[in-house]
Amino acid sequence: MKKRITLFFCAFMVVMGVLILRIAKISSEGISQSAAATQSRRIFELYETRAGIFDRNLEPLVNRNLERRLLVFPDILDISVLNDFFDRDFLAEVFSKKEPSVLDLGGKIVEGAGIYNFSFPKRYSEQTLAPHIIGYMNGGKGAFGIEKSFENFLSENGGKATVSYYADGTGKLLSGEEISFDEEMVFEKSGVVLTLDSKIQEITEKALFEGTEKGAAVVMNVKNGEIIASASVPAFEPQNVAEYLSSENSPFVNRAFSAYSVGSTWKIVVAAAALESGVSPEKTFICEGKTEVGGRVYK
Repeated sequence: MKKRITLFFCAFMVVMGVLILRIAKISSEGISQSAAATQSRRIFELYETRAGIFDRNLEPLVNRNLERRLLVFPDILDISVLNDFFDRDFLAEVFSKKEPSVLDLGGKIVEGAGIYNFSFPKRYSEQTLAPHIIGYMNGGKGAFGIEKSFENFLSENGGKATVSYYADGTGKLLSGEEISFDEEMVFEKSGVVLTLDSKIQEITEKALFEGTEKGAAVVMNVKNGEIIASASVPAFEPQNVAEYLSSENSPFVNRAFSAYSVGSTWKIVVAAAALESGVSPEKTFICEGKTEVGGRVYK
């Protein structure tokens, strides 16, 4: 009886040992596969965005339009599809890379192996309202206007879009694996809200720009001082700042917020009084008056 119990116990221990070894093997294989998958997963950044700038009604003043781009994977790319758009040297450089490339075809959609079309928000457009208020960027950072004043907030609360894929040790895309796009459009959930009204701003700019060489117009809520619209001409396009650096009449000067001498402001009152007194608008006056303040002569 003791021998039977001993044999049974030994057999039981052998079976249990085999089961434990089997479980350990399966577990180790699962860990290895998971580790291999993690090591072969690549993440490629498509673009980054800054937080938005909105009017009083939460209508966007930036990031209003979308632009198309191509994401190409060189190892599975049907390069013949792009022959009509790029020269051979450029395509050879793209084809030699071990990671994806983003190409600009001016908004055109191209289909083919290894080619993915995507859209991203364009910060400025040709119809950007209130450029003197919004400002512009230089080198990816705010250099003027709201873009500069709220640089930290706008950059820290932006979003980004990435694409993840699986590649082998040489960086070559693994066939049969899914390519995943991930967009974190944080700028739609946070941003800087201004007192401007985009519709009134558009009307104000249109009225001012038609036939006005230099000047400014401001629409204000007289009860609380909120600026509803503010326009200055000449203006500039935030996406093409370099083209305006040598322009005449100082397009970067915000004439709506610029300081004017008290005398020039009082001329309006004097002119109104003259008209009410019957003085003809055609009459010309030559003022030779002047005063000296702090060693400087003011005419």
